[in-house]
Amino acid sequence: AQQCGFNESNGWISLVWRRTVKLKVKKQLVACDVVVPYLKHQDGTIITIQNRAWMDTIRLCMFIDLQLGPYYSAKRGRCACVWDNCGPHLTEGVKDFADEWGIALLTLPKNMTDVLQVMDL
Repeated sequence: AQQCGFNESNGWISLVWRRTVKLKVKKQLVACDVVVPYLKHQDGTIITIQNRAWMDTIRLCMFIDLQLGPYYSAKRGRCACVWDNCGPHLTEGVKDFADEWGIALLTLPKNMTDVLQVMDL
């Protein structure tokens, strides 16, 4: 019988993302070495965790580095990402990763999220 769950027989492998990310620590910009475990399926799906269950600067950098950047690099060679003015979207760390992959970051006008963005579910 085939095992159920997130294992190699079901196409999953356990990996670790290690990068240096610029983060604000006590109002100072600091280069931090981060280590984030994640699972990757053979179809390219990635699962990771964040202890507060929301997207933070580190996970956005990881998303750009593991999914968005490689996808558009292989397909078109360029990308524009449009999102709201949420704090983690506008950090130096995220901007650095986007620049590294040639991704243009664009934001919706302030206080317009409820009008211009599809509601988060």
